[in-house]
Amino acid sequence: MTDNDIIRYHAAIAQANAMLQKGLINEAEFLRFEEKMRQKYNLPENSIFRDYRLIYPRDKR
Repeated sequence: MTDNDIIRYHAAIAQANAMLQKGLINEAEFLRFEEKMRQKYNLPENSIFRDYRLIYPRDKR
C-alpha cells in the first residue's frame, strides 16, 4: 500500500459516496464497490484509512 493507493482509494470512495447520497446506487452496491476498491488498492480490512462506518457496520456498533 502506497500513498498513491490511499489517495486513489479515497477518490474512488468519495465518488461512490456522492452517488449513494444522490440515490444513484444503494448501500449494498456501495459496499460491494468499496470492497473491490479496498482490494484493488491493497488496504487491509482493518486499515485506519477506511471509514469507521465500513469497519464497524451499524449492526455491530
